[in-house]
Amino acid sequence: MALTEVTYTCSRCGNRWETRLGSTCPKCGGAHDRITSVGINIITPIMWVVKACMWTVRKLLKLAAVIFTKLWRLAVVILTNKWVWTIFSAGYAAWKLYQQCGIPYIVAVRNTDVNVFFKYMLHLRRIGVRVMQDASCVIFLSPAYREHVLSTYVPTSLQQCIREKSRVIPNGIDDYFLNNLPEPRSGVSTPLSLLYAGDIDSNKNLELTMQAAKRLREQEMEVHLTVVGNILEEKYRKLLEDTSFVSYFPRCPKEDILQHLRESDIFVMPSHAETFGLVYAEAMSQGVPVLYTRGQGFDGQFPDGTVGYSVSDIDPVELAEKIRQVAENYSSLSANCLANVSRFDWHTIAKEYRDIYESAMKKERGTS
Repeated sequence: MALTEVTYTCSRCGNRWETRLGSTCPKCGGAHDRITSVGINIITPIMWVVKACMWTVRKLLKLAAVIFTKLWRLAVVILTNKWVWTIFSAGYAAWKLYQQCGIPYIVAVRNTDVNVFFKYMLHLRRIGVRVMQDASCVIFLSPAYREHVLSTYVPTSLQQCIREKSRVIPNGIDDYFLNNLPEPRSGVSTPLSLLYAGDIDSNKNLELTMQAAKRLREQEMEVHLTVVGNILEEKYRKLLEDTSFVSYFPRCPKEDILQHLRESDIFVMPSHAETFGLVYAEAMSQGVPVLYTRGQGFDGQFPDGTVGYSVSDIDPVELAEKIRQVAENYSSLSANCLANVSRFDWHTIAKEYRDIYESAMKKERGTS
């Protein structure tokens, strides 16, 4: 079907025919004289539009099905477990269930909450505060991150309320490390062996560790640095290749990480920003003292000087001095690492979460 037919008129016999039959008259074989009408065929465009609409509808239905499935699974998890891992995703869903059904919940503040949602999504900050405000308990990975979140994002009038019902519970490490604890170490090796393991990018601040190691070498202290991990920023590849006292290994399985830890004396990671840093705890499991960033995730897990020392993320002089200090107090620091690493056992942590929620349920029912 068309709006109008496009036809030719024969100059010899006057016959008219559609253009689709060719430019020669099908009756007498003469040539056409003129185009007698102009039309626009709309069948093909309409079909294209219909097909495009049907394809879009199918895609939207599939997307809706996926979203519904994920939301349903999330609701099941919340209803059966009653604790959630982040403020702005599962925490928000738990908060809505609490408003509708009165089901109490506990929530943990994670890296994404602090360094993405609270930091950049200003329009969501009020919701994050409400999720914490109505939770039975708010769990932070470290004292440093608790103070950072409360002082930076929570109104002064609500800070004390949330602080009083908060707990500090760290992340756990793989059982493999806890099942392979060594004997405490008596001293450092020669040369002193430093280790970094993790993604290699600007945030991990590897330059500072290398500057501190270089400073110690200039003071006639033998130091070697082993770096293990994926290079995420190419500028570090050349830096590692051009530094004589550095050995680089790509990312490797936990069995190899354990071996690297056992061959090292001190784990050094002065990251600019770190929510927790599991690798600190993994290092402790092998009796390796740790140097961590002051005011970041691992700081406050233990009193300074127990399993290592906090350091500035911009001062290579201080870092060099703390490396030397660890070497001088090595045996006691190594023994403390092994004595305290059970704090990062997932079985213990899971029991803490369960006890907190059971306490919240008893309080809600008025049976405490």
